[in-house]
Amino acid sequence: MNPGAFPFLRLLLPLGLGVGLGLAYPNIHLLTPLFIAFLLLIIAGAWLLLKKPQTRWLKLRLPLLLVLNLLLGYMLTLSRTHIFQAENIGNIKNLDIRYLHVRITEPLQQRQASQRAMAEVLQATDSAGNSQAASGSILLYWPQKSNPAGTSLQYGDVILIPNVLTPIPDAAFPEAFSFKKVLRPGQIAHQAYLTHGSYEKVEATPNWLIKAAHAGVTAINKILFKCFNPEKAALMSSLLLGYKADIAE
Repeated sequence: MNPGAFPFLRLLLPLGLGVGLGLAYPNIHLLTPLFIAFLLLIIAGAWLLLKKPQTRWLKLRLPLLLVLNLLLGYMLTLSRTHIFQAENIGNIKNLDIRYLHVRITEPLQQRQASQRAMAEVLQATDSAGNSQAASGSILLYWPQKSNPAGTSLQYGDVILIPNVLTPIPDAAFPEAFSFKKVLRPGQIAHQAYLTHGSYEKVEATPNWLIKAAHAGVTAINKILFKCFNPEKAALMSSLLLGYKADIAE
């Protein structure tokens, strides 16, 4: 009996195992390297299907499919469950948080009246100087009125900012475009406006893995904008890649 002949064993079982691992060991820092591994395995699978290699290589198709489904289940669960963790910025019980260490996770984009970028929360510090691990993604703005010369911050920089987070507002009326709904799949619910001198660069130069992930996202994003009109490309980039920089408020 060939277990690979049954869709349940071939698809649902490794997918369910990946979901179970994601619930049992939800480490959000594994999401990027696993995503890169997932893409590499997809490329290998496409090669096995299209190039018709030697028979011994064709035997790898079933194990490859099982691993892909395992990774897919884990990544999907991980991307949806980290918002419920106690260290997520929206769930921290300490109301005396004064400062946040955050890492900028995309190039700063010039908007009409500000610069904007997504950032990953790394650590929270209260007024007594006690620090605790924190996680979650936030939206940062540098308004031109308070930053007339702009900011020289770049992708990968770690900065210390005051805890001036506010919830991202709903649309003004039901029929209006809702930026909050666009950000919801990425579990981004807070934003902060930073004035000149209110933040401090702590660390720069992201590691090679972060650089590689960003380069891949940027390349795919450029392809989308080359093949589709700007509105469709921005929406697809947001939904597929989590890249929100090209979506207007």
